[in-house]
Amino acid sequence: MFRRIRHLFHCSGRAFLAALAITGALLAPPVSAGLRRDAPHAEDAIEAQHIRLSVNSEGRGELIAYPCADCPPRTLKMTGPVRVWVRGQPDPRVDFRSLDGQEATVIFDITTLQVLRLVR
Repeated sequence: MFRRIRHLFHCSGRAFLAALAITGALLAPPVSAGLRRDAPHAEDAIEAQHIRLSVNSEGRGELIAYPCADCPPRTLKMTGPVRVWVRGQPDPRVDFRSLDGQEATVIFDITTLQVLRLVR
């Protein structure tokens, strides 16, 4: 059996390598494009006793989350209006500014520290 395999690679080694190279060249771009496009960002959440917003009219600024009375506050970036989720669904009627000073769960991107959404 090993003689047959050895003979196959010896006779058609170049053809096999050429087929392997062509297959790799055809499959590589779609696979790598899919990985870049579909890569999710990592999220974390803070269940804050209250939050403080310091944002301009466009929703840019910072959010300070206070997890507990003895815990240090966490400052996160706001790069625009943020969706507010109520009862497990986004509620477009609730303006994120209305949560200033209230309890909320803040969901943010751990690499950029950007607020992604607020849960009430």
